[in-house]
Amino acid sequence: MQGATLLFLDSFVRNHKQLVCINGEWSHELTLENGVPQGSILGPLLFLICINDLPSNITALTSLFADDTGFLSISKHLCELEKLVNDSLDEAYAWFNANEFCLNKDKTQNIIFHLRNIEKSFVDEENKSIKFLGIILDSKLIWAAHVDYIVKKLSRVFYLLKRLKDCVDRDFIKIAYFGFFQSLLRYGLILWGNCSSICRVLLIQKMVIREMTNSGYNEHCRPLFITLGIQTVINLYMPLWFT
Repeated sequence: MQGATLLFLDSFVRNHKQLVCINGEWSHELTLENGVPQGSILGPLLFLICINDLPSNITALTSLFADDTGFLSISKHLCELEKLVNDSLDEAYAWFNANEFCLNKDKTQNIIFHLRNIEKSFVDEENKSIKFLGIILDSKLIWAAHVDYIVKKLSRVFYLLKRLKDCVDRDFIKIAYFGFFQSLLRYGLILWGNCSSICRVLLIQKMVIREMTNSGYNEHCRPLFITLGIQTVINLYMPLWFT
């Protein structure tokens, strides 16, 4: 990068100042040494450029999505795993300090994925699940915690659709269903769609379908799904493995 493009980016990141007004009193003007204007169009792109080389400086497998970063270390032995995790965190701290970033310790969580019971580990056993990019990950990947989370959100949407039914016709209800209900079903479905708790999600989906069609509590749902042109959560999941 050179010439006018370099000069443009240079002018974009330099000479920013800020001040604060509290109860009508203005603070002294402060020159910002780092960062970009909040809400700017170029800000996210420049951030991605800055953080792009983080994986090459970390021993663990690294997953980046905007400012959410995950490290994955693998070992059959707990002591070795603890060392790998600590080494990766030390490498991350060093990289963040060198690039003048801040690592939020309060938002940093560890979880061990395992099939065997672990009596004692370096991870707080009270924290057996974590939230990453809107997906609740549990230590044994049985997805029960995530299904609990999804069911709560779907229950709120069910209440919304129930109230809307008295205000708008069925076409608008279907639009609201796809926008608010099915969008929740599909997010991360390829990960948790085969879990044993999926029947709980299907149950609330059937409740919504019956409500949308003014059907009785014991009404058979298969014809209702066909009439509305809506797939069950099971049918939504299955093609994800065959495409």
